[in-house]
Amino acid sequence: MTINETDSTEVEYIITIPEYTKMMDIPDAPESKVVTKIGAEETVGSSLVFVKKEGESAVDSHKITITSQAGLRNLYVYLSQGYPVGASLPEIFDWFVVDDAVKNTLGIKAETSSQLETNYTLDLTEMVNEYLEDNITANKVYLLTFSAVDVYQQEVVETITYTVRPNLSVMTMPVNDGEVWAKHVVLRGFCDPSGTGVYFRYGVSGTNENTWLQTANVQPDGDGNVQTQITGLTAGTTYEYKLYATLNGDPLEGEISTFVTEEAAQLPNSGFEDWHHENGATWRIFAEGSTMFWDSGNEGASTGSAAILGAKNPTQRDNTVLNSGQYSAKLQSQYVGLGGSLGKFAAGNIFTGKYNQTLGTSGGLLEWGREFTTRPTKMKGWYKYAPVVIDYSEIIYQQI
Repeated sequence: MTINETDSTEVEYIITIPEYTKMMDIPDAPESKVVTKIGAEETVGSSLVFVKKEGESAVDSHKITITSQAGLRNLYVYLSQGYPVGASLPEIFDWFVVDDAVKNTLGIKAETSSQLETNYTLDLTEMVNEYLEDNITANKVYLLTFSAVDVYQQEVVETITYTVRPNLSVMTMPVNDGEVWAKHVVLRGFCDPSGTGVYFRYGVSGTNENTWLQTANVQPDGDGNVQTQITGLTAGTTYEYKLYATLNGDPLEGEISTFVTEEAAQLPNSGFEDWHHENGATWRIFAEGSTMFWDSGNEGASTGSAAILGAKNPTQRDNTVLNSGQYSAKLQSQYVGLGGSLGKFAAGNIFTGKYNQTLGTSGGLLEWGREFTTRPTKMKGWYKYAPVVIDYSEIIYQQI
């Protein structure tokens, strides 16, 4: 393995001493930091990328140093991703307590004899060169996190990401889950930066590759990463894709990879066709016996004291103004009360969620929103607005 990406800036964490240490008469603790190195070079972001080459070492030296003037109390190691954790290799352990067999399995060695020394250094060279998996055919990511706690219980955390790549010049990469939508997706791959004519081809899973669509050419970045966005996909469909490139005059292609587009779910009762008249008083925006998705302030304007003052439904179904279907939602703000002094102005409204409770005459307690698992990129609708003269307001607003 040979490393093909390093940076040369120090990663530093500064922790402010908590107030309780001062109350205990403990001197102010000095700043702490964590630095990782590849050879003599310090790394930024602790993201290390390796390309597999059989019989070669990835690095000559790879170390992590925790600097703490007060000394360390604990050094927790989290094998967050990629490591085959189990009975002989725990997912989380304290370096100062765990059995030597675990350290030997990972290939991590301590260069510092005492945890109370200012600089405590771990050598990760053997782990990178020997432990990380060989003979892979696709990228594999390992996440290794160190949590250092000093004697003042101050903590600094450093996560190192190891991305091991197979020894391939062109490779189709998996898509990121968050970049797969109902009708578009970001495709990713890897190509030697010297490659030319780099593009993706894609099609519905199970169809002949000769019928697949081809993207425009894509330029790899300095590390060989390739990405492009494609649109016009069909929701809820499995697609296959691969990366193509030319290197030193030879046409190359990656392995086929797949993704599944999200479902393009419609909002429930989005045409406002389903209603029922609850107890002959309140118009509800869902069919009787079905699940509520939309609600309004009708309950507050048609039940309880509002029923005594003169029940109203500022939001109700209408069949006179339509864009499609049999009904639409009519929102008409109204005065609910007796005369001009005993009552309140009730606004027509509609929202996703639920009207939970009427709070006297001051308003209502609402539960906003509904769970929705798909991700629309836009919302399209129709409305008609007819302004009218305002003929009522509370005294404090009459001068406006």
